Amino acid sequence: MAGATLGAPKAVSALLSGEMQETSQIIGTIGAIVEKYFGRKTRLELFHSWGSLWALLPKGGNAIWGSAADVDEVAKIPAGDDNGSYKVSPMITLTGEVESPKDVVRSGEEETCPTVSSSLLETDEVSIAQLRSTIEELAELKHVSPNDIISFLRKWSGGYGPTMMSSMIHHFDSDGYNNSSSKDKDEVLPIEKWHDPTVTPLPYAPDMKMYCLYGTGVPTERAYYYSKSRVKFYENSDSDSNSADESSSSTCANPFQFSDPPFILDSGMHDKDSSLVEYGVYTTDGDGSVPILSMGYMCVDGWIDSPLNPSRMDVIAREYLEQAEFDIKDPLRFGSHSGQHCDILGNVDFLEDVIKIVTDYEPVSSRILSDIENIARRINEHPFGGIKGKKGND
Repeated sequence: MAGATLGAPKAVSALLSGEMQETSQIIGTIGAIVEKYFGRKTRLELFHSWGSLWALLPKGGNAIWGSAADVDEVAKIPAGDDNGSYKVSPMITLTGEVESPKDVVRSGEEETCPTVSSSLLETDEVSIAQLRSTIEELAELKHVSPNDIISFLRKWSGGYGPTMMSSMIHHFDSDGYNNSSSKDKDEVLPIEKWHDPTVTPLPYAPDMKMYCLYGTGVPTERAYYYSKSRVKFYENSDSDSNSADESSSSTCANPFQFSDPPFILDSGMHDKDSSLVEYGVYTTDGDGSVPILSMGYMCVDGWIDSPLNPSRMDVIAREYLEQAEFDIKDPLRFGSHSGQHCDILGNVDFLEDVIKIVTDYEPVSSRILSDIENIARRINEHPFGGIKGKKGND
């Protein structure tokens, strides 16, 4: 039900800067108030405390998300950079450098040092120089591929470095499923890879059916425009202060903290002629939270005639087109035919199909209303696209 099978790009922006489409659209006075009392740094610290958010990072790497198969050709999204003999579509496009608003301290005001758990300080071995190096490596890239941004998030981990537990729970390598020998088939994959359906096969259950029920027709976050912030690191005398730039550091009791995220969503990127780019966010088809690529690719292609589906269980994909309507009795929802991520639980057609499935009253067949089948075809036709180990993608 509206499953983010291959993750969601909005997890990238949430873990990178504490921002997403919803926060980028809060502008003017209200936006200033939100930033003052629940700013991006506070949101970032909150999101990094949610270990499950790391499991929502896009899965499949450049082979799935870097092919731009679901990107509208009329959108003003960069073509990406060369990676060998093919182009990789960026998930993050860096537009320049801006001064962090958090670095501006008014005359007469005292600079407040951030706080951090003492247990983190005792166990974290990462240095400020390492964090700076990680940031600069990413800043040198104009177009940041899905693989690159996930690698950065794992190394940076909100300013705490790669030893932060949440970043160690899940692996995101894109080696694909290896079915080259019986020994490989019998090998138990490490638990860190269980979240990734492009690597971990379904259970052997020939009598089971899998249903993928999800909405479509709602603009959904897919890629972002970011600016590099002139971030200020807080450090104490015991940290590597000799290598620090005095203009971008401050003396505080706790090291490994920063005044603002090093990369900030560029909300100035707004295409008035196209609804695909709004306030720094590029959108594509989905259910408002998860792109159609994530919800549908495995269901219409990745698990079909694939070693990732060893028992060849039936996979039925059924889509529900967004038909928003206003109901005065329930003004916070989008009506009884909404296909949005949470509202679909109140979609009458969806509920009817669920009842048919659980009672086995009547067969429920696949129904494709989106462009997901063409998206899957374009991914597989890409020189390095598709599921490795699947026939035709070796």
